[in-house]
Amino acid sequence: SSGINAEYGGPTSSRVKRARIISLSSSAATTIIAPLITAKKLHLSTMWMAVACGTPISLTYMYTAVVFFMTRTYVTEMYLKSPDTLVIKKYNFFCRQVSQEIDPKNIEVPVNVGLLESFRVKGESYLVDDSEITNKDLYECISGLKNKNR
Repeated sequence: SSGINAEYGGPTSSRVKRARIISLSSSAATTIIAPLITAKKLHLSTMWMAVACGTPISLTYMYTAVVFFMTRTYVTEMYLKSPDTLVIKKYNFFCRQVSQEIDPKNIEVPVNVGLLESFRVKGESYLVDDSEITNKDLYECISGLKNKNR
């Protein structure tokens, strides 16, 4: 992470990454281990074997989906590269930080901000902790004030 130039750093970025890694690894482990344990320890018919294996597997995949849904909009870093370019970094599904450059003119601040969004860009939601933004220009940019002043 290049946090040196970041004007905003998500305060819980490491927790978001850890939650995603735990959910992905537990899903993979359960998919591999559940059938092995069930097959060795229990002598069940095929139907009950499917239920015994499918239940933990489906629960861990549901947990992974919920974790991804809850953290997909979370911005880990953000800074103004230039007056017309905002750089936003988020984690993708596999916990890799991806960067995208955005024109501040495309930022929309919804009237009714959703549970997991602070602003939108072309329909994609982003979540930031406003209290962690210390740069006035950056705050004006994501709050939509910059576009209203032009």
